[in-house]
Amino acid sequence: MLGKQVLSKLIIQEKYEIFTVSRNPLEISNNHFINDIADSDQLIQVLKACQPEIVINCAAYVNLDYCEKNHIKTDLLHQHAVSILSSYPTVESLYYISTDSVFDGQQGNYSENDTTNPLNFYASSKLNGETEVLKKAKKPYIIRTNILGFNSIAGKSLFEWAYQNLSSGNNIKGFSNVYFNPLYVGDLAEMLISFIEMNCNPGIYNFASQPAVSKYTTLLKIADVFGFDIGLVKPMDLDISQTDIIKPLNTTLDTHKIATLGIEVPDIDTCIHNLYNDFCKYGIRI
Repeated sequence: MLGKQVLSKLIIQEKYEIFTVSRNPLEISNNHFINDIADSDQLIQVLKACQPEIVINCAAYVNLDYCEKNHIKTDLLHQHAVSILSSYPTVESLYYISTDSVFDGQQGNYSENDTTNPLNFYASSKLNGETEVLKKAKKPYIIRTNILGFNSIAGKSLFEWAYQNLSSGNNIKGFSNVYFNPLYVGDLAEMLISFIEMNCNPGIYNFASQPAVSKYTTLLKIADVFGFDIGLVKPMDLDISQTDIIKPLNTTLDTHKIATLGIEVPDIDTCIHNLYNDFCKYGIRI
C-alpha cells in the first residue's frame, strides 16, 4: 500500500533515479526488480545492480497471526533484510517504516523518547529492525506510524475489511477502547517525501494524524464518508485477556517533533477524505 504511493509521488518530481523492489510486477516503475528482499542473496543482487544512495523500506508482514506462527520468516524481513540494507556501502540514508506497536499501550501519546515495550512478535520484530537501522546505517531514520489504505487487489487491511463488509450490508464491530492516530498512506507518502528533502538530523520520528481516535470512531467516519449506513458499525471493547495475541490498547503518537519541522500534520477526517478520493479514482478489485 505505502510503497506504491511513495513511488507515484516521487515519479512526478522527475529528479530522482528510482529503483523498486517487490515480489510481484509493478507497472508504474521502469526500474523494477521482482525479488524477495527477505532472501539475502536476492537482496544483495538488487543492491549491486542499483547501488542506491537512499533506501525507503516499506516492506513488512502486518498480519499478526502470521508473524506469531512464522518467527523465522518474519525476522528475515523485519530484521535480517534491514541489517543488509543498513550496512550496504552505497546507502547513505535509510528510512525504515516502523510501527506504533513498539509501545505497550499503557500510556498513549508516546514521544520518540518514550520507552518501548512490544507485546507481540510482530512488534518485537519491527523493534529489532529499528535497532539494526540505528546501529548500522550511516544516516538512520525510523518512522513510527499506523496506516490506512487499500491495495490494488483487495487485501486484509482495516479499511479493506470494513469496506467489503459495509458494502455488503454486514454489521461490523469497532473497538471503542483501542486508540490510535492513523495516516492514509497517500498522506504519509507526501509527508515522508517532504521530510526526506529537508535532510533532517537522523533519528526516530513519529508520523501520525491528530487528534487521536478510537478504532470504532474511525470505522464510523469511514462508513459516513463512503455513504454506508453508520448503524452497521457497532462499538465493542477489546478484552486483551481473551485474545490469543496480546495487542496494545493505546498506541497514540505525539507529533510535536515533526510539526516543529514544518511538516503539516493532517486530521483523521482529511485522511479519510483523501482515501475516499483516491479510492474513487483508482478503484479496488475485490
